[in-house]
Amino acid sequence: EEVLTFGLGIPSAQVKEPEAVVRMHQSILDKIAAIPGVASVGLTSIVPMTNSGWHDPIFAADKTYAQAQLPPIRAFKFLSPGLLKTMGNSIVVGCDFVWEDLYGKRNVALVSENFARELWQEPSAALGKQIRENATSPWREIIGVVGDERDEGVEKKAPTAAFWPMLMSKFEDGEPSVRRTMSYVIRSRRSGSSAFTGEVSRAVWAVNPNL
Repeated sequence: EEVLTFGLGIPSAQVKEPEAVVRMHQSILDKIAAIPGVASVGLTSIVPMTNSGWHDPIFAADKTYAQAQLPPIRAFKFLSPGLLKTMGNSIVVGCDFVWEDLYGKRNVALVSENFARELWQEPSAALGKQIRENATSPWREIIGVVGDERDEGVEKKAPTAAFWPMLMSKFEDGEPSVRRTMSYVIRSRRSGSSAFTGEVSRAVWAVNPNL
């Protein structure tokens, strides 16, 4: 009841360079965060319960796979710093992404608690382990384990999931890889009012009136 979401894309015709795309998203986040009554704000590639998640095999560096065998399919999303707090989720062990991870294109990742327990029994044991989304991508170090999050319906178990920064040196075939279209998630007791929605819109346009 206290969360407002909206989708926003930054086309290449507006902003070409991948890092500049993220900096514009961050500027918009800062403008929204300054609106009176906003508790927190973050970005995600997939809003929970929208049935639009991405799923791929996720490889672990310390596991072996039979010839021609792929690891299990996992859900995955791209996140900004601050998204977990806004969603009401938490870091079980380790730490969240920071903006320096994105701009430095550090090879880091987060995983869900059920993912960590399946592969390494304890969440703390997952820290420092490495995962990647295909057999040729860079290995990415797990820096945090996230509380399980239902994503496909309240009656279904939370999927095992991996979480990636929205800017990376490479992801699958993208090099560099940036998420131009993201969903903004805003936590505020003012959510639902037309006045608040108007202020959010003006915050976006203050950064780029063409969006």
